[in-house]
Amino acid sequence: MISSAIGIEPSLPFGFIHYHFDVDNQLQQMIQMSYQHYAESLSQSVIAKGYLASRNISVESIQRFHFGVCNRTLPLKMPKRYSKADKRGQLKTTGIIKPTGHEIFCGSITIPIWINGEIVGGYGRRLSKRVMSDSTPYPFHLIDEEALFNENCLSEHHAVILTKSPFEAISLMQMGFDNVIATISNFEFSDIQIKRLKDHKVKRVKVLVNLSPYYLNHIRVITARLKTFGIQCKIAELPPWQDINHLICHLPDAKTQIARLLHQARTFQEKLDEN
Repeated sequence: MISSAIGIEPSLPFGFIHYHFDVDNQLQQMIQMSYQHYAESLSQSVIAKGYLASRNISVESIQRFHFGVCNRTLPLKMPKRYSKADKRGQLKTTGIIKPTGHEIFCGSITIPIWINGEIVGGYGRRLSKRVMSDSTPYPFHLIDEEALFNENCLSEHHAVILTKSPFEAISLMQMGFDNVIATISNFEFSDIQIKRLKDHKVKRVKVLVNLSPYYLNHIRVITARLKTFGIQCKIAELPPWQDINHLICHLPDAKTQIARLLHQARTFQEKLDEN
């Protein structure tokens, strides 16, 4: 398990690699080459760039966070020194290619997750609204299963905002909310993740999410776990069935509205009492 703090490396070019955690050098190179290929593919994809533009993801954010798109051409772009079988075998080991041989991010926007100059996983969002029954609209792969997106902000902030995905976290960061973290695999906290917050002396977490039944159940668990570690949790409730990107795309004063929601955040019990 990787124990270093995960963070964004906005100025780090692909190919500049530090090897300081227990992942084989060759695999780390393959992981970085994979996300580099996704980033290059995005520059040539009108559909993918249009998708990001429609959600107000800026060009600066696309470059800073190394957004990409998976168009099923990755195995063709791997170094010639590897045979076709070796390429797929190595990529399966990284988690980028599933045991079935298909890319986990097929048809998705991709966001790599960095830790001190190395990629420890990635988050995806399908471009198509139609998703196969055996697929997920938000695919991900992780080497460090306890990783949090933008965890490096914990060293500077004792109060943080929690969102349910890196995509929404980046949207907030574009508006100047720097103290944002996000889950990657699903919307819940493990004790190890919460201990990371505790070790950084985080005292308050504001969860920015709508209170649909699905998220309500998750928030109940998150609140209880944070309380166990002595961390206060408040809920900044989004409008029903909406997310941060929806507000940004449809409200001209989205930043003001989000700031208001964060200011009006209430504890989980207070939210229950209100309803």
